[in-house]
Amino acid sequence: KWFKDSTPIDKVDPSRYSITDAPNKEGTKSIMTVSSADVKDDGLYHCFAENSFGKDERKIRVTIIEPPPAPTNFAVQQVWSRTVRVSWSKPLDSKTSILSYLIRYWKVSSTGVNDRLNEVNVSSSLSVHLVKDLEPGSHYEASIIAVNEVGLGPASAKVTFITGEEEPTGAPVDLHVISRGPTTARIAWRSPLRNTWNGKLLGFYVGYRLFDNYKTPHSFRTVSMIQSNASHHEYFLSSLLKGSKYSIIVKAYNSAGTGPETQEVTVETLAGDVPPSPRLFVSSATIDSITLGYSIPLAGSKIQNLDLHFKEGDDVTWREMDFFVENKESGQYTLTSLNPDTVYTIYLTATNENGISDPSHIIKTRTLRIHRETYAVGSIFDPSSGGQFGDYRDFVSILSIIIAVVIIVIVIVFAFVYVRKVQLDAATKPNFEFALATGTLQLNKSIPNFGTERRFIDGDNNKPLMHGTINLDHTNQLPVAYSNSPPENRHSKMIDPTHVYDWPR
Repeated sequence: KWFKDSTPIDKVDPSRYSITDAPNKEGTKSIMTVSSADVKDDGLYHCFAENSFGKDERKIRVTIIEPPPAPTNFAVQQVWSRTVRVSWSKPLDSKTSILSYLIRYWKVSSTGVNDRLNEVNVSSSLSVHLVKDLEPGSHYEASIIAVNEVGLGPASAKVTFITGEEEPTGAPVDLHVISRGPTTARIAWRSPLRNTWNGKLLGFYVGYRLFDNYKTPHSFRTVSMIQSNASHHEYFLSSLLKGSKYSIIVKAYNSAGTGPETQEVTVETLAGDVPPSPRLFVSSATIDSITLGYSIPLAGSKIQNLDLHFKEGDDVTWREMDFFVENKESGQYTLTSLNPDTVYTIYLTATNENGISDPSHIIKTRTLRIHRETYAVGSIFDPSSGGQFGDYRDFVSILSIIIAVVIIVIVIVFAFVYVRKVQLDAATKPNFEFALATGTLQLNKSIPNFGTERRFIDGDNNKPLMHGTINLDHTNQLPVAYSNSPPENRHSKMIDPTHVYDWPR
């Protein structure tokens, strides 16, 4: 017989314990097997043997060793730009000694993709640790695992933290500068490498000075970063001197400071007078076109052509359309073959023999949405949407129409049923009652009088109301009672012209 902690095995969990007794050279061999052992099988087991000469027993102590539980209270205590301090508590129900702790952490990118996994081994005697060599201005996740002689236990709950920012360590790249007139230069560049941002870029500083004036520091203009994920940038530097050579630099900045500047690039403004900057505005827009109005003072200079620059949505590359103006100070131009419900960024420049004018103000406009036609009755799908539901306002309008039609049909059905019921009821009533019920009377039928009026028409006024005659001298003669009238004479049928024509009341 086998016992666990003084309880018979067959009463503990028979499905997990099996006992096999087999004879051998020395007598009988008894084997107890535990399937899928875990911590609840830890305990003291007894094997009792008995025969006609006596009893004996053997005690076996079984200890189940498993990986330790997860540490508790894992939290971030303090965060710096490249270091974070975390703390935790020892697992509550660990029956074996903890040999060490394993801190795991990884960087999470803006798209939600995890970076390389990093691990740090920590002594079992510690409950606080500084995790170093992190990247500034980055989002991290971390967890901690306890380790014993069996192996790694489960991980604790994850904690998240964002390291502090540092000034960028990379300079913008691919800087290009082109003269766009006597006082304007177009500057284009790309953002620094992403791992050198050390946080979130807020914008750029564009510096400029006269190329020969080395002792004068650069003057800077601020260019805000409208879209955080944009990689290409440009800026029109205006109010420069005509026919002068300039030195241009660009550097990025974030909340912590300013990064290194680019290599110096030179540009020379045009010497001649170029046309003045045009004025551009939107006249109208359709689903696939935008009509633009423009005005530009000629000021005695002959304009060769106008250059319309535009790009779609978040596109980086500008597209150009050239058209002639025929020396008119104002006009219109229509961009066609555009996409519906799309934002377009547009500016305009003018060109003469001396060069290109300063650009107009950059405007943004949107083409119209595709107009949804009226759907067929009973249809709530937009045929142009691939089987998807149309605009919710169209759906509400169609639903209202359906409800109104259903209500009208129900009212018509109820009216028909009511009229039919009245007709069926009237078929079983006397002709006069039918007339009263339906509001109609048959021709040549007169309505009898009710109350105390006379109940027959006496054209000669000489017919008595009673059978026989009434002698006014004899008070004991009374009219014939209505209840004593013959039954066959009570209906709407006149048997005797002298009888009272009595309708039942």
